[in-house]
Amino acid sequence: TSNPFHTFAELGQKGLIPNPVEILANLSMDHLENKVKDHVNNGLSNVQNGVYEVQTFGSKLINFIPNLAANAIKDIQNMINLSGVVSCVNKQPLPFSNVIQVAAKSASKCVAEKVDQAANIWNNTADNLRNASNDLQNLRDSINDCSQRISSGSLGLSLSDAMALNTCYAAALINVQSETILLPITIGQKIAEGVDWANSLKGYMVKCVANLAQDIATQAFKASQAIAKCIVDSTG
Repeated sequence: TSNPFHTFAELGQKGLIPNPVEILANLSMDHLENKVKDHVNNGLSNVQNGVYEVQTFGSKLINFIPNLAANAIKDIQNMINLSGVVSCVNKQPLPFSNVIQVAAKSASKCVAEKVDQAANIWNNTADNLRNASNDLQNLRDSINDCSQRISSGSLGLSLSDAMALNTCYAAALINVQSETILLPITIGQKIAEGVDWANSLKGYMVKCVANLAQDIATQAFKASQAIAKCIVDSTG
């Protein structure tokens, strides 16, 4: 019985048919490139949407923080003004306005840093996906390199060279088929990491504002303590 691989090599050697293994390798490569392109485009879109949500959320918080601080200062001052012991309270060191303003600036800076990190996540994820896509060119080159390694004479390839050429194409085909399974998984992992990290930034932003809220609560408590002390002293 004839060996099909040997028969293909002979037909290719004689120039009667295009090299079938080369054709299959290139078709598989075309399929992989299209598959990766779809994964990369969809992935970049998902990451971009996630980053945009983080940036929008951060912008809203940055606009909210000064209002929160200003209203808190106003509320604490109103509490003092309505206490009936304003002159007494004003004699005590209550730098709540300065403390809250400093805390607000710190919170705004904290949120802004997370917004910048979101942009970095987008850039890093895009770079990672581009690097993954660059692997495709290496695979394509491995197919093209097969024909470069073996030069044919005027009478075509020798049988041994034709067999070696088919072996080279077959090895390239195996690599392409392996990457058809592995590369989309790798790309998916990089995309998931980017989306998860972008989403986690929202939690960090909320913590930035929560720290400001804690500082406001502390200053309000100190003001109420000062009021209580003045009331007790005035009735003592």
